[in-house]
Order: sequence, then C-alpha cells, then structure tokens
Amino acid sequence: MPEGCMYGWMGDFCRKLNCPLDAAYPTALAIGAGYGVPFTTTVRTNLYTTLIGSKGTGKSVTIKRILNAWLPPAEIQVIKKYPGSEIGLIQLLGGKKHKDMDEQDFVAKPYLLVQDEMRATLGKINIQNSALPYMFNQLFYQNDYGTASKQGHYECAAKLSMVGGLTCEDADEFASVYGVETTTGMYDRMIFGVCPEEWDFNHEGWQPPTEADGAVICRHPAVTFLTALKIHTLSPTQKMTALVGTTKSTLRRVRGLMKSNPRTFKPI
Repeated sequence: MPEGCMYGWMGDFCRKLNCPLDAAYPTALAIGAGYGVPFTTTVRTNLYTTLIGSKGTGKSVTIKRILNAWLPPAEIQVIKKYPGSEIGLIQLLGGKKHKDMDEQDFVAKPYLLVQDEMRATLGKINIQNSALPYMFNQLFYQNDYGTASKQGHYECAAKLSMVGGLTCEDADEFASVYGVETTTGMYDRMIFGVCPEEWDFNHEGWQPPTEADGAVICRHPAVTFLTALKIHTLSPTQKMTALVGTTKSTLRRVRGLMKSNPRTFKPI
C-alpha cells in the first residue's frame, strides 16, 4: 500500500502501531468513524471494515492495538458482542420495544461494533431468510431501524460503524464464507484490508503510542478522521483502490466527504 494514501495525524498514528499498514489504516478509519464523526447534511461518516487474512496474520492484534492506543470518547458505545439475530442487533444498539422507548431512545448515538471473528456474524447473515444483512445495509445509510414480529415491535436509533477480522486462506474460501446473502448490498458497503503473511508484531517489546506529551490518546475524531481522508496527490479512486480495493459506494462516500468539507481537509 502506498504510504501516500495515509495523511495527517491518522497516518502518523498508524505508522507507530507496528502493524501492516494495509490493515492498520482501514481499521483506524472505521474505528475513528465509530468514535463519532459528525455527519454533514448530505454525507454520512460511518464505515464498515473487514480485515482479511489467514490464521495468525494479526487481524485481531491490529484491531486491539488501535483500540488500546486510542481510547474512545466517554459517550461512545464500543460493542464487542456478536448479534445472533435482527432483534439481537437492535438490542446491542440500545434498541428496545417501541412501547418502552422514551424521547432519548430515538436520538441516534454513535456505536462501534467490533467483531473479532466476522465468520460468526456472517454465519448468522447467511441463514436463509435472515434479516441481518438488510439491517446492516439500512444502518449504513440511515440512523434508525425497526421490525415487528411475534416478540413485539422493536426499534433502535444508531450511527453504526463496524470493524472485524475474517480468517480466509484464499479467494475461494472468502467467497464461500462471505456468502450469497452479502451480495444484496453489504459487500458493496465494506472496506477490505488484507493482512500480509509473516509480519513481525514485536509482541513483547511493543508499547502503545501516546500524544507528544506522553498522555494517553483520547482524541475526538471530528478532525482526525476527516483529515485522514485527504488523499489529494492521486484521484480519490486511485488512492482508495490502492489502499484497500474498496467498492463504489464507499468511494462515493469518501468523495462526498472531501467535497462537502473542503476546509476540514487540512493537516492538523
């Protein structure tokens, strides 16, 4: 991955993680998004990212290092449980039965869903007639979701970002695990990072990066995430394709962010 794809504080942060940049940067983008980047009137700023690699390539290490080094703002919900169903995901995102909701429950809050092994989530998604893929698709573009069943009428309000790792040995296994249900739109909404083989993570000697004064990193991503997307030396398509081979809907989101926030895309 060309290092020119990375920019500003976010790029410097990822270089200090001793993780493969192909995996660290897209992961940091999704985590930064999950930490609550304000939406504009026309562009959403949540992201979905999946790290792909064979067993032992450091998918979990990369995610954990970023979460350990960059603490979430106090108001942000970081969810590390796996949704077993549509209603299960609603409940993880603070939703409940409509009759039990008050005014605050209808105010969308940022949520970061961390899936150490995406295979567990994809297994639920690929169950015949599962509503989970459609729920993920809707929450990529909207802040609310509701469903009615014998169990009741459930709703949630959330600005959802997601990051996870997927163990795959080759392209055939990826196609098998990712499943046909994701072709309804979830695949197109995902940024994919690839973990290389035989990376030395220096587990014993690694220390989390800090701010210049030695303080723990607690930055709010309102600036850091958006500045990370200033990839101006190449076209947005060239840069993002070089970064993670991402898909059209995500490219549109990046272009929209750059167009609607021209003054925000400056070095910190």
